[in-house]
Amino acid sequence: MLNNHSVVNKSLAENYSCVKKRAIGLAKHDWYNQIQKLEHKSWWARMIWVPLIVLLIYVAFFGVDIPFGDPWAALLPHILKSYQGTLRFADLLSQNNEHRPLVPRLILVPLALLTRWNTRIEMGVQIGFSVATFLVIKYQLSLTCRELAIKLSNWPLLIISLLVFSLNQWENWLNGYQLLFSLYAFVSVLGLFLLANSSLTTTRFGLGLLCAVVAQYTISAGIVLWGAGLVLLLIAARGKTRKILFVSIWLVAALISTAIYFRDFQRVLDLPTLSTFLSMLHIYLLYVFTFLGAPVMTFYTASIPGVVGVGVVILIVLDVLRRPSIEEQTVYLPYIALCFYTLLIALAVGVGRVGEKWWLALSPRYVGLSVWFWVGLVSLLFLKASTAQSIVYPNRLDEFWRRFATQCLTIICVFSIICSISGFGLGIYLRYIPLSAARSALMAGNESDETLVQIFPNATYLRHQLSFAKQYHLTVYR
Repeated sequence: MLNNHSVVNKSLAENYSCVKKRAIGLAKHDWYNQIQKLEHKSWWARMIWVPLIVLLIYVAFFGVDIPFGDPWAALLPHILKSYQGTLRFADLLSQNNEHRPLVPRLILVPLALLTRWNTRIEMGVQIGFSVATFLVIKYQLSLTCRELAIKLSNWPLLIISLLVFSLNQWENWLNGYQLLFSLYAFVSVLGLFLLANSSLTTTRFGLGLLCAVVAQYTISAGIVLWGAGLVLLLIAARGKTRKILFVSIWLVAALISTAIYFRDFQRVLDLPTLSTFLSMLHIYLLYVFTFLGAPVMTFYTASIPGVVGVGVVILIVLDVLRRPSIEEQTVYLPYIALCFYTLLIALAVGVGRVGEKWWLALSPRYVGLSVWFWVGLVSLLFLKASTAQSIVYPNRLDEFWRRFATQCLTIICVFSIICSISGFGLGIYLRYIPLSAARSALMAGNESDETLVQIFPNATYLRHQLSFAKQYHLTVYR
């Protein structure tokens, strides 16, 4: 009997020794642990702000103070009506393509009046919304780490910063009117995080409701937040009475807001018939996955990371669903919601673009919409790697997630840096050089039609609008 006990004890000791050696060996050679060592360095904490600093310098040097594209037709008429004292709320609510950008107009029109339409100020406000979104994500991650009893690392924050402030979005950063994308991202991320919280209070619900309204009246894709918010309320709201109340109020508000939105609405997109859609399903899916992959790959192969990213999110969701308690599952809900919300945006935008060339999904302005899929995925991968790392005796699945998540984070970081470097050059070549030349020609008074089409595609219309800008000392004439 004693011999049996000694054999068992010896076997347990050997197993413990093997596990310990394996853990020590992994710790020595694991990239995750090497990164963790940097957490004690003071300079490492400041690294998360480097992408923002680079962006500010980039915009300061290459942001041209002249409106480009849409604002000549979509914003200047409202500015002129403000000067003439004829601007009405109905004008601000009016349709622009498929959008009703009421909230951006409430920001941009007063800003133009105060600055004589200085677009560099608009660019600064746009960056401000992006900084606010980054801080919301950082705060939510800190809350999640506290719930999981793990330490928030600067490593995922650096990757998220690289994605949020990437120069891959040069078409947005160098056009002040595009602040509507940054505003939309801010209210969408904030709204999702408020509604996905397990302790959903009345205040958080009210703020989430406000975010949904603002999102809808920023760009048309904001209508998706109503559907996503409803699902989150059904999942996260605690108590039958509270859930029924919140869902009822949410549905009534969504119906009222959407009814106002589509009142006197002029359809500008011809949606495909079912047979046409099914015949072009492969092109549609290629567009959707290219749209999703564009933040980490600016080439025609962007659909590959899009497909891989969706696959990884599904794997994480399946792993989360294995957890025994709902409380453990809802910890990951904000980031899962962010990923699937962005996927819904991609699916919705893709429907409206069926029949177009699929590679238009690579447009840098759309990165402002699709980048949040990768922000959510980075957050999930970090949480999976950290929780697996914190387990004293990890099983094979834990070891898989620690290694796999760490490798994915590294790949996303590398590709986001490459995309940002690519965007740096494209923004200078495609936006700064032609716009700065056009601005100089306007100030010298020797502009030609070839010069004007660099600012707006219709030179005749632009000349007409420029006469008003000159009359009220706006933009280059102030």
